[in-house]
Amino acid sequence: KMEGGFHALVVASHSPATAAVAVNSVVGQATDAELSGRLRMLGASLQELRDRHKAPAYTLSATFPASVSPPFDAVALPTSEHLRLIVRDASRPGRSAEDGGSWTAVSTSGFAAELLATGASEELAAGALAGHLRELLQSASSAGVPAPTAVAAKCWRAGFTAKTLGLKENAIGLEPW
Repeated sequence: KMEGGFHALVVASHSPATAAVAVNSVVGQATDAELSGRLRMLGASLQELRDRHKAPAYTLSATFPASVSPPFDAVALPTSEHLRLIVRDASRPGRSAEDGGSWTAVSTSGFAAELLATGASEELAAGALAGHLRELLQSASSAGVPAPTAVAAKCWRAGFTAKTLGLKENAIGLEPW
């Protein structure tokens, strides 16, 4: 915060609720009425995304033997019905090569909704997600991929939004501040 207000606000978040809180927290700092109004509208639109257009997601943590080593550290899966993203934990900031057998996977919202509709426990969801992760790792491996030695899943009922803000811009710049 600068003397007399903020110079800029940068919000980089997957959560529209977090972004709404950040935007709403600076509305009172805006000295221009038009800017203040735009900030209020943006905050309300972000909160509406969270409240009315949320979609579930599961995250999976799975540990495989260190011998499971496909030729990538992370993969986005835009055409998968089950998984949206997989990441080798050792490639994440602050992690070491010793974490080489640990993977994180993020489900698609459609698959998460299917799991929730069946009433699957987090343990059953972990097994289903781990099976799909194992299949993907197997497709990139020349050797067999054994079952993971440990799995855990967490359901995020508002993990994604099912709609965008509908803006033509990829980013919003609100100046001057």
